[in-house]
Amino acid sequence: MFLQTQDYQTYIKGTILTLITQNTENIRTDAELAAQAQMESYLKNRYDVTQIFNIPQDTNGQPDYTQRNHLIVMYLIDISLYHIHARMASQDVPEIREIRYNAAIDWLKAVAAMKISPNLPELPTEPPQGVILWGSEKKRNNRH
Repeated sequence: MFLQTQDYQTYIKGTILTLITQNTENIRTDAELAAQAQMESYLKNRYDVTQIFNIPQDTNGQPDYTQRNHLIVMYLIDISLYHIHARMASQDVPEIREIRYNAAIDWLKAVAAMKISPNLPELPTEPPQGVILWGSEKKRNNRH
C-alpha cells in the first residue's frame, strides 16, 4: 500500500481512526484504493501515475516511504478520510473532512487543467505513431 498507518498521525488522532474504521484494516484499505483511483483519474493524462504511486526501494530492498511526494500523501489521506467518514453516514461527515476533501479535489482539478504544475513525474513524450497525413500536391497546369 502507498500509505502507512503512521501517515495518518498528522491528520487524525489514532483513537478516532480506529473508531471510524472499526479497527478493521479492510475499511481503510478500500478507502485508500478508492482515493488513489480518484487521484489517478485526474493525473493520468499528464503524469506517470504508476511512478507516482510506486514506493522506491532503499539500499536494503525495503520500501523507502520518505521518497513519496508529500503533497500526494496529504491529499490521498484527506480523500481517504472523507470516504471513510462518508461510508458511515454522509450527513455526519465532519466539516473539516469536507473542507479538506474539497481542497484536494480543487487541487486535482487545477493540476488537470494545467493551472498548477506539481513536481511529479510526467508521462514520456513520444512522437505520435501511425499518423496519417491527408492532403495533396498543388494542382498542376499541364497546358502550355
